[in-house]
Amino acid sequence: MLGALLLTALLPDPAWCQEVYYSAPLEHYRLEQVETPASEPAVAPVPFDGFELMAPRVVLESAGEAYLAPPDGGYFFNRDRLLSDTDLAIRAPEGEEIRGRLFLPREDRRGHEIFRFSVPAALLGDDSPRGFYEGKAAHYSRLAAADLPGAAWFRHQADAAWKEADRHPAGLSRAVDRWRQRSRFQSGMSEAEDAYELFSGGRAVAENLRLDRVLEISEKADRTIPIGTLPGIDIEELDWTERLEGTDPELDPLAAWIPADQHGLFFPSLESLEAVLDEAARSGTPVLRMVEPRSEDARTRSFYERQLGIEVAGLGELLGPQEVTSLALTGSDPFLRTGTDLALLFQCRDAGQVLQRLRKNQAEAFEDSGTGAWPEHGELGGLTFQGYRSPDRLASGFTARHQDVVILTNSAAQLRRLAAVIGEPETALATTPEYRFFRTRYPRANRAESAFLLLSDATIRRWGSPKWRIGAARRTLAASLLADRQARRIQDQTSELVSSEEYGTLAFLTPIAELQIDLVSQQEANAYDQFRNRYQHAWRAFFDPIAAVLELSPERTALDLSVLPLTESTDYGEMIELTRGVSLKPASGDPHADTLLHWVMALNPRSDPILGLESELSTMTPGLSVNPLAWVGEAVAVYADQDPFWQEWATAEDPDEYIGKNFHRLPLALHVQVGDSLGLAAFLTALRSFSDQAAPGMTRWENRSHLGRDYVRIGASPEFAAAEEDSDPLARLAIHYAALPGSFVLSLREEVIHRAIERQAARSKAEPASATAPEGTTPWLGESLALHADRGILGHPLLWQFGAQNYASWKNLAILNEWRRLRPATDPVLYHEVRWQLRLVCPGGGDYTWNEEWQTMESTVYGHPGQPRRGPRAPADLEGIVSGDFGLSFEGDGLRARVVIRRE
Repeated sequence: MLGALLLTALLPDPAWCQEVYYSAPLEHYRLEQVETPASEPAVAPVPFDGFELMAPRVVLESAGEAYLAPPDGGYFFNRDRLLSDTDLAIRAPEGEEIRGRLFLPREDRRGHEIFRFSVPAALLGDDSPRGFYEGKAAHYSRLAAADLPGAAWFRHQADAAWKEADRHPAGLSRAVDRWRQRSRFQSGMSEAEDAYELFSGGRAVAENLRLDRVLEISEKADRTIPIGTLPGIDIEELDWTERLEGTDPELDPLAAWIPADQHGLFFPSLESLEAVLDEAARSGTPVLRMVEPRSEDARTRSFYERQLGIEVAGLGELLGPQEVTSLALTGSDPFLRTGTDLALLFQCRDAGQVLQRLRKNQAEAFEDSGTGAWPEHGELGGLTFQGYRSPDRLASGFTARHQDVVILTNSAAQLRRLAAVIGEPETALATTPEYRFFRTRYPRANRAESAFLLLSDATIRRWGSPKWRIGAARRTLAASLLADRQARRIQDQTSELVSSEEYGTLAFLTPIAELQIDLVSQQEANAYDQFRNRYQHAWRAFFDPIAAVLELSPERTALDLSVLPLTESTDYGEMIELTRGVSLKPASGDPHADTLLHWVMALNPRSDPILGLESELSTMTPGLSVNPLAWVGEAVAVYADQDPFWQEWATAEDPDEYIGKNFHRLPLALHVQVGDSLGLAAFLTALRSFSDQAAPGMTRWENRSHLGRDYVRIGASPEFAAAEEDSDPLARLAIHYAALPGSFVLSLREEVIHRAIERQAARSKAEPASATAPEGTTPWLGESLALHADRGILGHPLLWQFGAQNYASWKNLAILNEWRRLRPATDPVLYHEVRWQLRLVCPGGGDYTWNEEWQTMESTVYGHPGQPRRGPRAPADLEGIVSGDFGLSFEGDGLRARVVIRRE
């Protein structure tokens, strides 16, 4: 069979005369443990939500190939179940003893243990090939479903193995469905990143655009339905009349050149363009996902620079620092990483000179460059253009000029759209009411502005239209087919890269704007109709835009983002309900200078969530004679004070054991604004009475005093503490609270209560009701929620010592090990980059090298799952950061998110 021949080509010795097969659970093998160095003491156990990365491995020391098919459950660390439920499938030459090594997860989740095993030749030969191929298919199915780099190769290997096992490929789909349930692992997102996405507004943008919702279509369906017959997004537009009344904002001159249904990103200078692109290269995207660990680098900026024949870093010197007075970047879709039509517009003092310099630079970049680019020139919509283009679009740059504006684009289709705006049959972005509204909110006169972004109503509608959604689905399907074809060529040891006349290459897919989509299939029409119905139901009444302004300087990075409106089922829904009708004040939540982390939220005590909580608490505590939350005011906060405790925890030999014994020392506090002092007094009195009745003799309530202000300590009674101190950490636990003027503070640490009392005493001597934040603090950035994070927590080892950084780095190892097995003399990182146009990178800044003892590629920073390394204390992007402030304000049905990152 062709499949068998292809599989045989991968084996170390393709000259086998006869093959034998063996498949059995691990407990049937004789395992001999090998002494291995333990992991670094400071390495924390791998969290259970990352157990896929700790899957056992097998490596043969004799000829043949072997695969482990681990169970679907998360019990890799249960040795008995692992040995009984994991099959080891082997294929080897006849008559030879099988020898190999197993790498099994340690039960303490701190790496792997190594075991040697052997299978005497006398036991081999009785099994059929089917068991082996089922084991191999299960192995590659798990990898294909785990959202790892190299998924196309894993999928190809799994499909081939299922066929050899005489099983339908649906087995792969079932495995994929099982493994894709681990959404947090699949996304590689840590709790810190999840919170960052929420507070920066990134979650709201994703909810509104839903660009990740790809239509499920097939390549074999007949296309007979005119695409013009499919209805698009018809949600009503917002009436901007009242919001624009009395406004007269300064407009970006280049906004008159951009179609209303394209995104516009405006820069005041060449320097700001370079600064924003540098921030994107350093942090993934400007601010929005600054701490995202990236295991792949598509080199998007350098790709488009090569494609256009320019280098942004050299534009100031090339064009002259004073020649360009403003710039704008636009395009018809946001798919930069896979391929889009984009244009860079330069407003110039001397457009003729700028055009001449750009064209000379392109000629030097493309002529005799070996790219196969040829010169092109012509006229589109009244614009005379010239440039260069290669068959694979790796070179594709065209220039044109009209009046004082020079255009540089990679697409004739994009040039045609810009020409249509110049000729005025199309509406320009500058004429839209949302543009004028946001230029009022974000004035162009702001000298600190580095970039202004607008996604207009028409732009988002276009991205949700039949052509764009179906076009995106066809591109995704084409990319999948190209990747599968590329995997087959690797299997066949063919060096030629794949391409499609219609859809381009894996390096640059044909932009959606350039696809000819006149007819669609019934399947495509149905898939779009389902998407459209779900999408439209996500909006309450209006469908509106997104805008943001970015400020960059050596000292700070700031983002101000507006999303109008939020979707109906937004993740912010409960926050909106809790904060509706109230706003944070400068002194809300007791802001003070010595906090590591401070979260504060406005709170409507009569909101439905609070009333529901009141009802639940009353039901749970029928003996409590008062309403438990009737005293709560309009703000609540949680903060972590600076304290030696944090360093002690970070440097403990066993951090888990340390916190288990010392959690009662956590310097955290809950601060609640009091709306009814008498109600609070009644609640505390009733709570004490209830405690005495529910647990008589187990607690001791003590009245204490600091600076003349009384507070209460609630701890275990002496009798209970003495009996339980050695066996129960709760015996050491104490809760302290203070009822202060206008606030209620609760903490496990008495010192935290003391400091709160001292701050209240200082404020009582100052002027009442100050309209500014207390000295040494920064104002809350949001009216609804706010968060302040100090460098002490941002770079804290316990936050980063094991998390998304390690995951992102280790996710590359599976495919790198495959390339190392297939091409032992080739650098696997370079091989992957050449074949897939993606460079695999370690987010900690390390390199990937081969570890002979463990038979795996590893990161020089994070090691590998078998022997983890602690790695850097925090992501490189956090180096030099002094603090971060975040704020959310819910306005009407929308959201405004602000972020300020301060650096040394």
